[in-house]
Parts: sequence; C-alpha cells; structure tokens
Amino acid sequence: MYLYLSCDNLATAAHALMISRLNVGTSLFMGYEGDPSLQVPTCGCLVSFVSELSEHIKVKADGEEEDDSAFDTEYISFFPKFIWTVRDFTLDLEIDGKEVTEDEYLERALMLKKGRKREVMEYNLPRQCIRDYFPTRKCFVFIRPASERDMKQLESLPDSALQPEFLEQLDKFCQYVLRESKVKMLKGGHHINGRIFGMLAQNYVDTIVSGKVPCLENAVTMLATKENEAAIKEGLAYYVAQMEEQIVFPVEVAVLSEIHGNCEKAALQLFMQRSFKDEDQKHQEQLAAEQVLEQFMDSKKAEAATIVTADKMLTDVQKSLAAEKASGEQLKQQRKAEEERRRQLEQRMRDVERSHQEDIRQVEAKMEEEAAKIRQETDKTMQCKLKEQEKLLQQGFTERARELQEEMDRLQKQGKAREEKLQQQL
Repeated sequence: MYLYLSCDNLATAAHALMISRLNVGTSLFMGYEGDPSLQVPTCGCLVSFVSELSEHIKVKADGEEEDDSAFDTEYISFFPKFIWTVRDFTLDLEIDGKEVTEDEYLERALMLKKGRKREVMEYNLPRQCIRDYFPTRKCFVFIRPASERDMKQLESLPDSALQPEFLEQLDKFCQYVLRESKVKMLKGGHHINGRIFGMLAQNYVDTIVSGKVPCLENAVTMLATKENEAAIKEGLAYYVAQMEEQIVFPVEVAVLSEIHGNCEKAALQLFMQRSFKDEDQKHQEQLAAEQVLEQFMDSKKAEAATIVTADKMLTDVQKSLAAEKASGEQLKQQRKAEEERRRQLEQRMRDVERSHQEDIRQVEAKMEEEAAKIRQETDKTMQCKLKEQEKLLQQGFTERARELQEEMDRLQKQGKAREEKLQQQL
C-alpha cells in the first residue's frame, strides 16, 4: 500500500508545515516540487522547514540532552529519501557546456560557497541542511505534459494524448519510487506494519494539533509500550488456548510438563516476534513459565485436582491408606506417597530450569537480532556520511569535512555503546 501526503494548495504555510512534520516521521519519501532553475533560495517553505528542522521535530524526550549535531547523526537512517521534482522543465541539463544527469544538476544547486560572510552563511544554511538531513537525494524533471490547449483539460486526457517524453519521465519516476520503497522502520530496526503506522500517525497528528513539537523518541516509546502489552496478551491467549486443546484431565505430571513446555515456548516466540524495545525484559517477565502455568491451573481447579494422581500410584496409595489400619502398612504407603511427591517436585524443578533456559535462548536471539539491526543502522548512516565527506573534500571544504569526521567517530561510539548495553542485559 502506498500513502501519498500532499501539501499542495493548502490554505496556509502553517498547514504545509504540519504535513511536512508528519511526512518526516512516517514516510519513505519527502518530495518537493521546485523551481525549474533549481534555485534553493526561491523555495521559501522548504528553506524554512529544513533550516529549522530541529525546532519542528525533536529527537529525544524532555529531560534528555540533545544537540543539533546528534540530530541528523542518530536519526539520519530513518528520515525519508528526498525527491526534488521540477515540472515544465525547459532548460538544458548542462553544466559549463557539459551534459549532466538530473541528480548532478541538483547536486550543483546544493553546492556550498566558501566564506564566513553573512550572505554566504544564509546561502549555505538551507543547502547544508538538505545535505545533512537527506543524504539520499534524487531529482526528476518533467517537460510540459501536453500542448497549451490541452493543458486546460489535462485531467481528462488519455495517456495517448500526452507527450511521449513526459510519459517516459513519469515512468522513470514511478519505477524509482517502486524500486526504492522499503518497509518503514523505527529506531532499532523494527518494521512498521499497518497497525503500527496508524498508531504512529495518530500520535504525531495529536501532538502537532496540540501545538507541541513531535518527538521521535516519545513516539517510539509509546508504540513499544502498546505493542509489548498487546504481545503479552497474544502470547497468553495462545498459551491458554493450546493448553485447553491438548490437555485432557486426569493427566500425568510428565505429560502436563511436556505440553506446558511446548506451549510456553510457542507463546514466547509469538511475544518475541511482536515485541520491541522491551528494555530489561519487563514485559517478557509477565510470561514467566511458572506464572502462566499457575494462572491456567487456577482456572481449572476442579480438573487440576486430578493431576496429583500422576500415574494412578498416588490414588492407589490414598485408597490403601484409607483401608489399611495396620501401622506398618500405613508407613509403607506413606513412604510411597512421599516418594511420588518428591518425584513431582523434581519434575517441577526441571520444568522451571528448562523454561529458564528457553527464556535465555530466545532473549539472546532477540538481542543478537537487535544488535545486528543497530550495526546496519550505523553502517547505513556511515556510508551516507562518507559520501558527503568525499563531496566536501572534492569541493575544498576541509573544515566541514573534519567536523563530519568527528560526527562519524561519535556515531561509531554511540553504536558500540548501544551494542554493549544489549550485551549487559543478557
């Protein structure tokens, strides 16, 4: 499914800004229809938005330290790709008499000027912000789709009446969007499905409408809490349903133990598939093996009373104890009963240990998966930064390239720290 958010023809710049905020937080692409000359200063709305992006969207929750350099470094891999489109393009794609691609034409428009004067700083600011926040950039130009006369009825024209070159350009644009469309991810590499997208969009809309600044960290935390709580309910419901389906009372302890172990393992897997950002396994602990088994047995009190019979030995012992009056025989039968209780206790202890080991195994697998996603996030951001650094060095901006190297060093330390934190939780 593709959802298209447009701020064309909105009544005010404030409404356009709201849509732009929502776009950054939820979309794969951020498109802008620019001037045919690709001159950034003519794009007032875009200039205002990207130049003050850290004021329109927060990275960290209130109370956490945040700086502008960390803004793009930490969240760059979750920002949308930037697409600059130009309609009614009549210029030649040339730079200094040499034919270039649309992307090269855009990069030329985003080149920085050297100097520290005020006008130079004002010129560079929006360009630098676009380069920093949107390292993946694409440009598409479109000629006028039809003749002057046909433009008045453009929406009703069949494709056959449109300019062939325009259709080729449009197909190129659509193919790029389809090819580059990946599943949107949250911080930590958790994929956004339709349900999560709905909650995420609602959170952003409510925040924006209330006049507050959307916070990526708060949104992720809110989603994680809701998803983890739902994952617990789903896991418990599955466990109870499977236990009710597979257990027929009276049941031997060994059989109950095996069924419980299998159901608990499957329920835990369901929880792991849906949960994310479950720090310190607070939510997973609610699926503790002993707890869910006790809850199930409480709901089956009448039937559960038959479990103590195990393999009918204990029932026979109880009947014998009631029938036999001789003290010697009573002692013998009592020893048998005690032995059976001991055997049941040992089985229970083995069950607890098995469940504990299964919890550890699944937590370790989850942590390894999250650590791999962190490495992927870091690598992706590093690749973007390295490309930008290369361009800066080629253009002679050694000071900015040095600052970028410091950002990359900080990024690597942050990624390593996040991985170490995951290891400490094991």
